[in-house]
Amino acid sequence: MFSVHFITALAALAALAPNSGCRAQTDCTTNGWFGPDCQYQCHCAGSAPCDKVDGSCSSGCHNDWFGPACQYRNLNQIQLNYQTSLSSTYLACGDLRTAAVNDKTLDIKCSTADPVSAVSLFNLGVTGLCSLHISGVEVKTHWSVSGVTLSGSSVTELCSLSISGGRNVALRQVTEQSSRYIIPVAPNTFYARNAVDGTLPSENRASSRTTCTHTNIEQADPGWWVVAISQPVDVTWFLVYNRLDCNQACKERLKSFTLTVRTESSTGPFYIYTDPGGPTQDIYTVVPSPRISFPVTRVSFRTGHSSKILSLCEVFVFGETRCPVGTYGLVCDGQCNCADKASCFVHSGGCPSGCATGFTGESCSGNLNQIQLYYLIAHSSGYQKCADPRTAEVNDKTLDIKCSTADPVSAVYLSGSSVAGLCSLYISGGRNVALKQTAEQPSRWFETSAPDVYYAEYVVDGTLPSDAVADRYTCSRTADNTADPGWWRVTFSQPVDVTWFLIYNRADCNQACKDRLKSFTLTVRPESSTDTPYSYTDPGGPTQDIYTVVPSPRISFPVKQVRFETGHDTNVLSLCEVFVFGGKSYKTNLPDCSPGRYGAGCVETCSVHCAGSADCNQACKDRLKSFTLTDRAESSTDTSYNYTDPGGPTQDIYTVVPSPRISFPVTRVSFRTGHYSNILSLCEVFVFGG
Repeated sequence: MFSVHFITALAALAALAPNSGCRAQTDCTTNGWFGPDCQYQCHCAGSAPCDKVDGSCSSGCHNDWFGPACQYRNLNQIQLNYQTSLSSTYLACGDLRTAAVNDKTLDIKCSTADPVSAVSLFNLGVTGLCSLHISGVEVKTHWSVSGVTLSGSSVTELCSLSISGGRNVALRQVTEQSSRYIIPVAPNTFYARNAVDGTLPSENRASSRTTCTHTNIEQADPGWWVVAISQPVDVTWFLVYNRLDCNQACKERLKSFTLTVRTESSTGPFYIYTDPGGPTQDIYTVVPSPRISFPVTRVSFRTGHSSKILSLCEVFVFGETRCPVGTYGLVCDGQCNCADKASCFVHSGGCPSGCATGFTGESCSGNLNQIQLYYLIAHSSGYQKCADPRTAEVNDKTLDIKCSTADPVSAVYLSGSSVAGLCSLYISGGRNVALKQTAEQPSRWFETSAPDVYYAEYVVDGTLPSDAVADRYTCSRTADNTADPGWWRVTFSQPVDVTWFLIYNRADCNQACKDRLKSFTLTVRPESSTDTPYSYTDPGGPTQDIYTVVPSPRISFPVKQVRFETGHDTNVLSLCEVFVFGGKSYKTNLPDCSPGRYGAGCVETCSVHCAGSADCNQACKDRLKSFTLTDRAESSTDTSYNYTDPGGPTQDIYTVVPSPRISFPVTRVSFRTGHYSNILSLCEVFVFGG
C-alpha cells in the first residue's frame, strides 16, 4: 500500500485580521460571514458557524474548501493511476480510498499487489501546483497543470503534494452591469452585486431574484457585467454559476458568453475566453492556458446570446493578492521575513523556506532577537539587564537565551517589541550530571539477612526515597561505631559546570535516624589544583526531607568531584539521592569526543541521522553482508516472509522492498547474520507500515 498526501503549503490566514495576535472586537454580526466588514464567507462543515474574527471552523472545513479559515478551494477530486515495475502501462486504482486527515491534508490509499514504480494523479481543475515534495526534494512550478506524474526506481510513498486552487478574490468586490431587470412586484432584485455575494443558486424563483443578476430584457446592445478588484491579484481559474430556477431557454442565455480579464492599465495585456457553445451547463469552469501572467484588477462577462440578456448567479475568481516582492497581506502592508530572502505566502507571510534567523511564528513576524532579558538576584532590590546574552534559534518558534551571572537568579523577566505571544517559558536548572557516575564511601553498614544494601552507587541511581523498607536498596549508609566521620563522594567522568544541589534524606526511618543528615558538609572539588574548592555546611535547624543548596556566588570553576561528610555525633552518613545540577564544562581544554560519540566520557553513540557519522572500518561493515531478514505474522498459520541479502558491495543503508508486498499482519521482524564471523551488528532498523 502506498499513501499519497496532498498538503497545502499555506500557514494560518493571519492577514484576515491585522494585528490579530490580540483579538479585537469585530463589527461582523452577519451569520455565515466573518472578518472586518464581514468581508469573508464561512465554509464550515455542516454549515456550522465560523469564528467571527478569524473564520476558523470547529467542525472542520466543508468538503469543497480547505486551508486557512477554509478560504481555499479544495481540489481533491483526484484520479489516481499507478505503474508497477512489472507493467508497461498505467493501471487505474480499483479501490481508491480517501480520508481527510485535517483541513489541509487528504490521504489517498490504493492497494497494489506489487511495488509501485510511478504514480499519476489527474484532476480537471488542478491549476496551481505550488510545490511537490518527494523524499525531501521540492519541485516548484508556476504553470497551470492538468496532471502530475511521479516516477522513480521504487516510489512507495508520495509524502506530500501541495495543490491550491486559490481563494475567491471576487467576493464582495465592487460590481456593475449594463442594466438591471426590474419586476414591479419585486423591485429590489437582480442587482450586479448578487453575483459576488457568496450565495449559490437554488431552484427557488424568489430566491434567485435576490441572489442572481439579470440585465434588461429590451436593450440594443449585449448585456455585460463587471467586477473591479480593489487590489491587483494573480488569477488562476473561474467558476461561473448559471440559474437553476428557470427553464432551458432561460438557462441558454449564458451560452457563448465572453469572459475578459484586464490589468489595472488600460494599455496593458488582457485575456479573453469565449464559451464555445455546446450543451448548457449549470456550472462553467474556465481554466486559462497558458495561465494569466499579469496582475488582474477587472473581470467582465458579455452575453453572446441572441436575446442580449446576461444573467449570472455567482462568479468565483480564484487567485491571490499580487504583492511586491518582500510584502504580503490583503493590502500588501506586511513585510516578509523569510530565510535566504525568499518570497513569502501572500495571504499570511509564512515562508516555504522557513523564517529568517531571529524571526518566528506562522507569519515570521516575531523578531526573537529583539527580546531583552532582565534578572533579579537574591537579596537585590532591582532587576539587572543581562550584559552578555547569547541567543540561539532552536527552531522558528523557540529561542534559547543564555546569560551568565555571578549570583543565583531569583526572578527573570523578558521584554521586547515583538513579544506578542509568549506561549511557554522554560528556565533551565541544568541536568543531573551526577546520575550513574562513580560513587564511593569509606564503609557500608549491612545485615547478615540482607547483605546487598546501602551501596554508595544507590545515591546516584535516579531512585527517590520512599517510606518503605526498600530504601535500604536505594540509599547509602556508612557503618556504625567508626572513629572518623562518614563520607560519600561522586567523581565525574569529565569536568562539569555545577549550579545547585538537591539532597534527599531517608523517608523510611524515625526522627533520630533522619537527624543524622543534619550539619553535613558539602565540598565541591575543582578539576585544577589551582582553583579553591567550594564548601557548604548545613546550619543545623529542623531536619529536612530534601535539602536544597544553591551556591552564592555561583561556582565558577570546572568541577571534578562532589563530597559529603556527616557532622552528626554518630559519625554515620546516610544519603538517599543526590542531584548535582549543571552541564558539561566548556572551560576546559579537554579534547572533543571522537566521531560518532558524545556525552560524559564519550560513551554515547551519535544517531545515524548525524552527518559524517561513519566511524568504523570496512571489515567491521562487511559483517552485515548476506544477512537474512524474516517477517513473521501474529498467527502461526500465516506464511512468513524471508529476504537474504545477495552480498555484493557493502552498503551504509540497505533498502528492502518486498515484492510481492507482504499481505499478512506483521508482529515480529528478525535479522540473522550470514557473515563467517557469526557477528551481527545493526545501527538502526526502520520498519515502515501502519
